[in-house]
Amino acid sequence: MMNGGWGAMSPFGWLLMVALWVSVIAVVAWAVTRIFPGASQVSGAADPTRLRAAEDDPQALLDRRLANGEVDPETYDQIRQRLEAGRQGQGVRS
Repeated sequence: MMNGGWGAMSPFGWLLMVALWVSVIAVVAWAVTRIFPGASQVSGAADPTRLRAAEDDPQALLDRRLANGEVDPETYDQIRQRLEAGRQGQGVRS
């Protein structure tokens, strides 16, 4: 039997070929997660209605705008007071 039963390639060649394919698959998987970042999240892991409600919450939006520097602290306080007054007014009418 020629080449010890390994065919035309030595054991070192087979190891290199396996390493090559593992690295190619790893690069493709990495590229897919970078191109489609939302696809890597497990579906159903987060409740979409809860996420939507958090995005629609005026206080959370105001907090985010202050953190990003879109509003100054004085404006933040004024808007927060208006939001709280509006919430208290809604509670009385209900």
